[in-house]
Parts: sequence; C-alpha cells; structure tokens
Amino acid sequence: MTADPYSVAPLRPSPYPHSVSVLEALDDHEDVGVGFGSAPEIPADLAAESTRDLRVLATLLYKELDTEAPPFGTYEDYLAVSEELDRRVTPAIRVMSDSRPMGLRDNTVRSRFELFDDGEVVGSIAYTLRSGRLTLRNTVLAPEYEEQDSAFALIRGTLLNAHRRRLAVVPYCPHIQTFLDAHPAFKPLVSSS
Repeated sequence: MTADPYSVAPLRPSPYPHSVSVLEALDDHEDVGVGFGSAPEIPADLAAESTRDLRVLATLLYKELDTEAPPFGTYEDYLAVSEELDRRVTPAIRVMSDSRPMGLRDNTVRSRFELFDDGEVVGSIAYTLRSGRLTLRNTVLAPEYEEQDSAFALIRGTLLNAHRRRLAVVPYCPHIQTFLDAHPAFKPLVSSS
C-alpha cells in the first residue's frame, strides 16, 4: 500500500497550550468571540475574568473598532474592559512603588546619615566621627514616616555602613539604643566600650 501523494500532512499541535490556531478561530468564531462584522462576546462580570483574557478581549475589541463600521456598542465594551484592566494595574503599581527600597547616604558635609524617599530626605541620624569612632547622637524622622519601617531602614543602614567602614559605633541616641534592644542581632556591630 502506497501513500497518497496528494494527501496533506496534519498540522503540528501548537506548542502553546492556551493558543487557538487561526483555522480553529475561523471555524469556531462564535466560541472565540470573533465574528465577521460582529463584536466579541463580553462577559457579564469582567472582574471574574483573568487579566490575560481581558487583554485578549481588549485587543479583539480594538481590532473591531479599527474597521470602517464597528458594531454598535463596541466602543462602550472596549471602555469597560480597559477600565477593568486599569483597575487591576493601579494596585500593582502601588504595591511596586511601596516596596521600592529607600536610599541611604552619608552626608559628610552635615555629618549625618540621610534616608531618602523619592528624592526627599525623610530621616537622618546626626553623628560625630573622630579617630575611627562613630558617635550616633540624634535620630530625626518625618512624622508621616514614623509608623512605617523607615526608622528600621535608617538605623540598620547606618549600622551596616559603619560596619563596612570598620568604624566603632557608639549609640548615644536613645532611639538607636531602643532599636538595639528590640533587634539584638545588630548589637555585635556596636562598640562595647
């Protein structure tokens, strides 16, 4: 038995498990939500849909809007899907910006370590440096940052900076002494004398 020379080999399955081939989309356009001259089906509850599905839906709606005569209601559907996507993206951006690490620098001109958030000084530790001894005198933190972990970041960064520079730290400031009592793991970084 010989193989038919005019037969067509079957297409390979898609390497992407969630993708739909173009032929399947054209054959089953009602299932995919894409028709010829008809807008895709919009789910009743957009919040229940996955972000991926909403992005696909937004793309399909945009393609429908790009035609000469988009179906009635397509623009409103596109706006609804876009608003749902924006609603999901905004908290994600806020979480990312909230988790952004704050910057710490040693301002040698003013003899203080400064904690920065978005380019503004939000806290500082004044010090004196003599003969390899770093005396931490005073901690100041902006009122809106007192409830956050900003004090922890400021004191921790200062102690680690001094440790890297092999300086003997003398915690004269009561805030730093309280910090060391609450976080005994940092006590070895402080001078015992």
